[in-house]
Amino acid sequence: MTRVYLIQSAESEGERCRVAQGQFDSGLTERGRRQVKRLAARFAGARIDSVYASDLYHACATARAICRPMQLELRRRKDLREICLGAWEGLGWGNIAEDQPTQLHHFQSALNLWRVQDAETAEQVLNRMTSAIRQIAAENDGASAAVVSHGFALRLLLARLQGLPPQAAHRLPVGENAAVSVIEAEGGALRLVSLNDTRH
Repeated sequence: MTRVYLIQSAESEGERCRVAQGQFDSGLTERGRRQVKRLAARFAGARIDSVYASDLYHACATARAICRPMQLELRRRKDLREICLGAWEGLGWGNIAEDQPTQLHHFQSALNLWRVQDAETAEQVLNRMTSAIRQIAAENDGASAAVVSHGFALRLLLARLQGLPPQAAHRLPVGENAAVSVIEAEGGALRLVSLNDTRH
């Protein structure tokens, strides 16, 4: 059995500025840097055999809190990225709400109806995330891995692990930055153990 710690990236500048960030890269805020320090303290002394992260900067900066003290190599994976928001990326959420209220409503509560130019679908994100986690689990059979990804992508994955389809992911509470969920993987099956822990 493999234990996988799913970690939401620390707060980024794009989030603080209320921008539809998607796969647009940005640095960490001061709050995000504090979250990284608390993550490092949480995992100090824990058994972690490998660390993976989305290749976006704020995910890598979050993951280094775990891999550096343990002298582990950070393994970057593009398939752990946040959803690509296509034409929305870089726009303010307020502007989107004003100009495209129907599509914003679909994004928030009816993903099967959401359509934005050049954006990924929820199913595409979910499929690549599920495949990535299964590959990581197989690479770490019988060990423990930490995986840093992003809020929306993780929400879709965690919804699936609770038996919910992508269009029902909005029923889950939004995970906080640096929240930790735990899954166990065995024989290709994934089982949710704990959800969005922020006690650190």
